[in-house]
Amino acid sequence: MAATSTRRARIAVLLVVASLVAGEVLLRATADLRSLAQTPDPELGWLLRPNFDGRLEGARVQTNSDGFRGPEWSAPEDGGQPEPTGDVPLRIAVLGDSVAFGFGVEHEELFAVQLEARLAASLGEGRVEVRNFALPGKCWTQMRAIHDRYVAPWQPDVVVAMLNDASHRPPMPIEPRTWSDALLAESALHAAWEASLELGPKLELWSAPPVRSPAWRRSYDCQRFPFALRNREPFVAMTEDLARLRGQLAERGSQLLLVALPQQAHFREHPDRRLGLFFQKHAGQLQLALIDPAVRFRAWARTASASPAARAANAAGPEPTFGRELFLAHDPDHWSPAAHALMADVVSETLLTRQEP
Repeated sequence: MAATSTRRARIAVLLVVASLVAGEVLLRATADLRSLAQTPDPELGWLLRPNFDGRLEGARVQTNSDGFRGPEWSAPEDGGQPEPTGDVPLRIAVLGDSVAFGFGVEHEELFAVQLEARLAASLGEGRVEVRNFALPGKCWTQMRAIHDRYVAPWQPDVVVAMLNDASHRPPMPIEPRTWSDALLAESALHAAWEASLELGPKLELWSAPPVRSPAWRRSYDCQRFPFALRNREPFVAMTEDLARLRGQLAERGSQLLLVALPQQAHFREHPDRRLGLFFQKHAGQLQLALIDPAVRFRAWARTASASPAARAANAAGPEPTFGRELFLAHDPDHWSPAAHALMADVVSETLLTRQEP
């Protein structure tokens, strides 16, 4: 009799465990994991939750009370207005999407963090402050709104706009958050999924419903086919708005610096079709300062790919490894720590040259 009761108890425990595992699998298959760190915003679609602390895309992400990545920013003593002395630190604001935000990269490896360290090494500690206003998934229209709401009151000396081939796309509508998103927030499988990103290819199991609105499809078309003739008008509109922002910043003695972000496709597919080349044709007539680091990235990749390890991987794999070290192994749409460091080198050298008398 006692043995039968024990066996039944074990079976009950196993059924409970199996139910929990099945629930986790269901949640993983239906939830939008990234939305767990988001809070709705009527103008920007969403912002990151203030004071968030968790793992996103395989790296720890902490936000400050303003909802941007990194520690709390120093509170201005005069409401955000720059002091009238020569000891004011160089203020740099970074606008961008998930690349500048640093998906899959730890805080100390971020472009913005390394840029501040490089500039401080030349200008002196306390003489420069870099704030990262980048948020994942944002197009230029949303970056401009972030500038007007958060960056402009701070009155930085330099605004670095980090743009990719699809930054001209219209804002992508946010799909409604599902019941499973909320249930997944504190689940063990969410943590396990984030940890698994560091081990292998990303599993796209949280895809949104197949029914899409016309606005979503228009934005996605610009993202997938950025250089198609039908998507040229948004490109021109973005460039003209960048020129307007440059003029506004110049009126208050600030600068706008554009950075055309290298992407993995630039190393193997259509190297002549990228944002940097588009800007080279139009930036001069609009008086836009441009950094196009594609040549620098390719030179770095050429050196890295010459290593014995890279040659061995290239011989064993179906795809060339040229440039692969600059992108995350599990997510080739985003930069590796090496790319963040290289971009910090490029931008800091440009800014230091501009600082010279």
